[in-house]
Amino acid sequence: MGFTLNANVAYDDARYTKTTFAPGTTRKLVNAGDNLGVPDWTANVGLQYDTNVAAFPVYARVDYSYTGKYLRGTGPGTNSYNATIAPNFINGNELHLMNARVGMYYKDLEIAGYVTNLFNSQEWINKAEGLNSYGYGGIQQTPRIIGVQMNYRF
Repeated sequence: MGFTLNANVAYDDARYTKTTFAPGTTRKLVNAGDNLGVPDWTANVGLQYDTNVAAFPVYARVDYSYTGKYLRGTGPGTNSYNATIAPNFINGNELHLMNARVGMYYKDLEIAGYVTNLFNSQEWINKAEGLNSYGYGGIQQTPRIIGVQMNYRF
């Protein structure tokens, strides 16, 4: 009963160790030191409160996650690098996400209500701009989802 706090911070310096060329050509595919396409920093924090209501175990929980910026493409001088679109295409954006959940247990049954993306953040997971102003696309973070979940343990 009471509060439980969990937290995690991670740093990952995943980079190519050598410059690589397309087989049989002088076309550079990646530079030594280019990011492997993963964020350098990630962090998560969660807080849960457990108690009893009318003899039933219940809980309320919130979770926050952070993903730092990162290089999603190859760097300058590589075959697929394009300086015109690089600032928006290459950089993976910083992301923030908050989720919430409340639930109760009855014997082997858990019933919970949840909200993912609590604040309905519409940050770009990735963003790509074409060579002209008409070519634009990307993927935004999943919109807020509100739901109910039931789990039976047997």
